[in-house]
Amino acid sequence: MTTLFVATTGGHLAQLHSLSERIPADGPAVWVTSRNEQSTSMLADRDVVYVPPVGCRSVRGVLRCLPIAHRLWRARGITRAISTGSGIALGFLPYLAARGVECHYIESAARVNSPSLTGKLLRWVPRVRVYTQYPHAAGRGWRYGGSQFDVYRATTADRPRGDRLRVVVTVGASTYPFRRMIESLVPLLEPDGALHQATGLPVEVLWQTGPAPVDDLPIQTKPYLPITQLAEALSSADVVISHSGTGSVLLAFDAGKAPVVVTRERRFGEAIDDHQRQLATELGRRGLVLHRELGDITADDLLAARSTAVGALREPPSFQLFRTPAKALMRRATPEIVTVDPRKDPRWAELAAGPQGSVFTSQPWLEALCRTYGFTPEARIAVDASGAVVGGFAWVRVHDIRGERLCSLPFSDWADPFAPDETVWHQLTEGIVDQGLPIALRCLHSEVPVRDPRLREAGRLAWHATRLDVPLPELHRRISASARRNMAAAERNGVRITADTGVEALRNFHRMQVRLRKHKYRMLAQPMEFFENIWEQFHSDDSVVTMTARVGDEPVAAGVFLKWNGVLHFKFGSSLQDRLHLRPNDAIYWAAIGWAVDRGLRLVDWGVSDLDQPGLLRFKRKYADDEKQVVTLRSQRGSSTEHSDVDDLLGEITGLLTDESVSDDITGKAGSLLYRYFC
Repeated sequence: MTTLFVATTGGHLAQLHSLSERIPADGPAVWVTSRNEQSTSMLADRDVVYVPPVGCRSVRGVLRCLPIAHRLWRARGITRAISTGSGIALGFLPYLAARGVECHYIESAARVNSPSLTGKLLRWVPRVRVYTQYPHAAGRGWRYGGSQFDVYRATTADRPRGDRLRVVVTVGASTYPFRRMIESLVPLLEPDGALHQATGLPVEVLWQTGPAPVDDLPIQTKPYLPITQLAEALSSADVVISHSGTGSVLLAFDAGKAPVVVTRERRFGEAIDDHQRQLATELGRRGLVLHRELGDITADDLLAARSTAVGALREPPSFQLFRTPAKALMRRATPEIVTVDPRKDPRWAELAAGPQGSVFTSQPWLEALCRTYGFTPEARIAVDASGAVVGGFAWVRVHDIRGERLCSLPFSDWADPFAPDETVWHQLTEGIVDQGLPIALRCLHSEVPVRDPRLREAGRLAWHATRLDVPLPELHRRISASARRNMAAAERNGVRITADTGVEALRNFHRMQVRLRKHKYRMLAQPMEFFENIWEQFHSDDSVVTMTARVGDEPVAAGVFLKWNGVLHFKFGSSLQDRLHLRPNDAIYWAAIGWAVDRGLRLVDWGVSDLDQPGLLRFKRKYADDEKQVVTLRSQRGSSTEHSDVDDLLGEITGLLTDESVSDDITGKAGSLLYRYFC
């Protein structure tokens, strides 16, 4: 039993070196990487086979690896291969998997929201298991085995002030130049620069500058350093300033330092893409780094970083590799379809936590729906040969005075089926979509159901979101000028926002919503029981929050938000119509963005809006930087209109119960009785 560890130098090798200590040993190990100062010092005591570098997206470089993979497989008896990328993994894992070797690809911790090109390709290679280091990215074949950063914790540092400040500036081992970073730091760190003026202490700087041309700058530089020398310098440093590369931040963490990090940008030729920003945001959320934009770093930032230390757990958790016996792999060439209860099955939870999941396919949401309305949800999942869940579809069967019908899923903004392709989709829906009953579903991301000839498009809704990929001041600059003016007006008008995670705030919101829907729209509101069930399912980790706008003691507007999988979902909103001139909703939107940023979330989902509501669309566009359309699909077979007489009757009853002469209390109770029929 011999394990092959394969990685490109830089952050990929640093991660694999660290993760290898958390993967249970399985016999001797052989390492494959390229030769440079990092690899020769980091792997000095390991069995290493050095190979030529595999260039960025170089097909020729990948092909050069194949004969090496073959020779190692024969000569060393390789039985397990593990890689953290990048392109070198493509030269080894597919070949070894075809030879029956147990292969595992662990996506880089730098890929927070989506996989790299290498990961996207290996995801479809038979017998290669793929892993993400973030729970929210699991699903559709990706498993969560743990995180590179699980072992680190930020603490308060107790460092006595010496007679000088030692600073290490590092751009890592990347072959891409990052002159902008070096150039921007010179005024801060030069002998009479801002840091010296703020502290009165001389500043001693080690500039590790990589391939950037910096001879014209007034600094003494070292393009690259052996890993041992850099680690020693980091350990003795007071402050570390680094690009947001995985290898560099890991070195800083291992030296006990919380670095100030800046991100490379593709548009300046500093990286192949902009994944460093995702990593910086994630590490900032964990409190392990101080993320700043180039040009915004101050002496106070450096002193704040100096006061923070990073420690490692004495007994870090193991990284969980999924292993399936070879015979089981051979038995199933196509996915197996399994019927499950989506409220309880852990495999459905894995799908809901994946990139196509949302709060509306999550188990807490499903449980709240079913407890309120008495639904019994059903679901099918598709399981591939390795045991990974690759697809899923959930629905509820409704049988009431409006007839029998299927809904995926009731009272949800959207609930995309997990369908990677038409084959899996048809396997999941065989005997469901084509059984003759009316069925309705809403899709935001998945186009596979939209192409299904058994379904027809019945309408569209607008969907808006705000990406939280930059610091809050930059988000403030990014929203529209009218939004900023309205926020300022709300402040002048005395509007203040409270964020409350208690159930009483939801009850107060519900009373306001009953009044709004009754008096403005002549519609009923969802029952209070639904809000109480939502609170019961989400409150344990403060994942339901009510933002209430008040002027004095009077609530004038409110919004209910649900936190799920790194996203803050705006689900319910209400306001007093005669108080809209105070701009309370602008204040709520901005408070929600700030609340989400403080908790390290990656997105605010503003929900769906009817396309015939231009005022609402304009309002959301002031804050959103992403807009898509949700497609409503209905079955071609089965009539959804044969009970139109019942629909008409429900409409007339609703009109009576929302009349001005009816008390709000009676209207609220009517919603509890009748709302279930509106799905």
